[in-house]
Amino acid sequence: MPLVSAGETRAVRLTLILTRRCQKRCPECPVAVRAVDMAPAILKKAISLFTAAGRRTGAVKFFGGEPLLRFDLVKSGLSWLASYGYDGAVEVGTNGVLLDAPKIRYFSRRPRVQINLNSSVNVNRRFSALPNLVWNLLIPSGDPLSALRVLARIKTVSGGASPRVNVLPAYYRPWGAAGLVLLGKTLKRIREMSDAGEIRLENAARRGPVPLFNSGFTVDADGRCYYGNLILAVKTDDPAKALLAGDLNLREISLAGRARVDYPAIAVKIFGVKAVAGGFAADKLAGRVLWE
Repeated sequence: MPLVSAGETRAVRLTLILTRRCQKRCPECPVAVRAVDMAPAILKKAISLFTAAGRRTGAVKFFGGEPLLRFDLVKSGLSWLASYGYDGAVEVGTNGVLLDAPKIRYFSRRPRVQINLNSSVNVNRRFSALPNLVWNLLIPSGDPLSALRVLARIKTVSGGASPRVNVLPAYYRPWGAAGLVLLGKTLKRIREMSDAGEIRLENAARRGPVPLFNSGFTVDADGRCYYGNLILAVKTDDPAKALLAGDLNLREISLAGRARVDYPAIAVKIFGVKAVAGGFAADKLAGRVLWE
């Protein structure tokens, strides 16, 4: 799958990893946590490149780690995007731990910014004040049915509204036959709730060639640039080299796509054959139950 749209010469999706730090160590999170934050100059340079030649559309995601650990960079990034005339989609992925009242007021004044909140970490009534909120619902491989209890809490704190939910089976886990059966039961119940209008499902289609990770151009917290945010899970040099696009610390680079990147093979190097097979099996099952 190409990382740019047909006819495009530059990236249409940009992931900005503001920090690799996170307060949590969620057992099924594949992100390689490190004590590295993005420099403001790197952030501004990345946004300048992305919006070059008057780009006003696309998708920009502020990510981590936990990006709200660098809320200053989130605010600066949004300000720079606006100053460059960008009017496309913007997302912030967060575990919600730092999403206090002042930050909720900040995002409430910016309804265009979509907040993707990890419900496995934090479900709180105050989040219902956010005008553009999507709950990321993890379905753990060890206890798939527990996701339904989390979903019940999400519905409770949503105050009668139908919450927007992004369903994420635990990827890159060796789901066995019994686990997939329970996953299927969980997904079937979620589909029933969606059909009844109790929730609104968000993830109708995957945005990348492997489950969970998106395609597009990614700038890591250290300023190195990669084809796709699969780099978040990389812990050794070999897979990183296969994804490397350049380094904003060294020179100007073009945010162009690469003809071929074998993402499934890179995923196997990171997670192993059984875990990747489990991830694809869970992804296929979710697609069949939720969308067919």
